[in-house]
Amino acid sequence: MESSQDGDEGLPKYEPPSPALPLYSQTTLPVYSISPRLQQFQVPPELPAMPFPLRVPRETPPPPVVPGVGPPAPAIGPPTNPTLIILPGTRTGFKLAVRQHPERTGIFEFGENHRFSIDPPPIVELVISSTEKEALILQCTLWNEEGTEHRNIIRTTTGIAAKPNSDEAPPKQLEEKHAPAMIGKISTSAVYLKDEHSKYGLFYIFPDLSIRVEGRYRLKFDLHLVLPPDPLACSVPNRVVAEVFSDIFVVYPAEKFPGMMKSTALTKAIANQGIQINMLSEP
Repeated sequence: MESSQDGDEGLPKYEPPSPALPLYSQTTLPVYSISPRLQQFQVPPELPAMPFPLRVPRETPPPPVVPGVGPPAPAIGPPTNPTLIILPGTRTGFKLAVRQHPERTGIFEFGENHRFSIDPPPIVELVISSTEKEALILQCTLWNEEGTEHRNIIRTTTGIAAKPNSDEAPPKQLEEKHAPAMIGKISTSAVYLKDEHSKYGLFYIFPDLSIRVEGRYRLKFDLHLVLPPDPLACSVPNRVVAEVFSDIFVVYPAEKFPGMMKSTALTKAIANQGIQINMLSEP
């Protein structure tokens, strides 16, 4: 035991590190110097500006200026959080693309013989489909700007008025009446046509839609797959396989409607193939 203690006299004694300093502070790390050749490749403090924009904004014509009527809301593209039938991400084998969005129209009042149609005429293309093209029907409905509620029905309440020069008024018999807010051909089948670039496709055309209430709206297009009924099946064969919203358009009062717009190249291409569609006559 004594010899072991004498042998430890030449070894350094262990001293614990100071409690105020962490253990890694006791270690000295090597310092490396940068070569003078590499110092000329230092990163500048500010990067130069890009010579071109990363994204090119979509150019759209300005809305018409009409006294007393505000311009349409600056919302180009689909609504943010719409009410959909098909869950997002569901693959049905069908896809729709609005090739021509509506922009404006005049209000169609009750009892009027002449009515304004939505301009330009909405045109939807079936870009992806399976083999059942003959069993596809596209239906158009009217919705609010946000795409959350439909605006297809007008509800009015009527009652019996009191007789003139009568002390006793008859009891009011209120009656609620319903009328469609949008009239015209709201369902159609696809037509195989060429577009303005002479490319064939399946197009759904809505040339005669009119709105009875002024405001800002969207159109919603639902593609229905209509199959013959199966007596052995318990479910309904008809179902919605694709849906898409249009951009926002404006319905003006009749006296403030700025008129039809210049016919687009797609409208002219479809009209030249024998399809009846509204066009602005050019001088």
